[in-house]
Amino acid sequence: MPQAVSQTAPPWWKGAVIYQIYPRSFLDTDGDGVGDLAGITARLDHVASLGVDAVWLSPFFVSPMKDYGYDVADYTDVDPLFGTLADFDALIARAHGPGLRVIVDMVFAHTSDQHCWFASSRDVPEGPHADWYVWADPKPDGAPPNNWQSVFGGPAWRWNAARNQYSPSVPQRRTGRLPPVPPSGRRGRRERKMLSVYGGKLDTHDRSVRCFHIVAFRHDRSACIRP
Repeated sequence: MPQAVSQTAPPWWKGAVIYQIYPRSFLDTDGDGVGDLAGITARLDHVASLGVDAVWLSPFFVSPMKDYGYDVADYTDVDPLFGTLADFDALIARAHGPGLRVIVDMVFAHTSDQHCWFASSRDVPEGPHADWYVWADPKPDGAPPNNWQSVFGGPAWRWNAARNQYSPSVPQRRTGRLPPVPPSGRRGRRERKMLSVYGGKLDTHDRSVRCFHIVAFRHDRSACIRP
């Protein structure tokens, strides 16, 4: 007997043509020499004319820009360098006109050292964020856990006197403990809020981002003690 053919439609992103946009180098509309969200909005008709199905935006969150936006200091707002949340709302509304979906980079694996979560983890070792980041004890002689060098130059570790421990030079979230769906509880509420500002479908906001691209989502806790 022939088997029934499934009528379930494949996810929209399978086979989709996706156009990645790095905001700071796309189009500058305010004359500061840096691309912005308004610049992206102004060129969405052209992007749609290329036959793409979605635009994928690199990070535009609040950031000290030491890593060009991938060092996020606040996941819930737009960095003034790129505009405002109102500019993002306008981008979404314009994208949906020609049928473009919007994907946003979410950098969960690490944050800026200016993020309030890291400040709490660093300054309050017994606090609610104490284990949200990677911390490693020094060797018996006080040296870093290993001799790794940072891709940004210099040692990969820096000493924190408040905790008497080392942390990576780029604060690393303990992503090995972060489930794919934010859980209930205090930590889950914060991460749902972080997503809901842009996602619309996860809260009462109506920004209707269709997908998130999870960046650098990997961490091997045991690597902290390897030579």
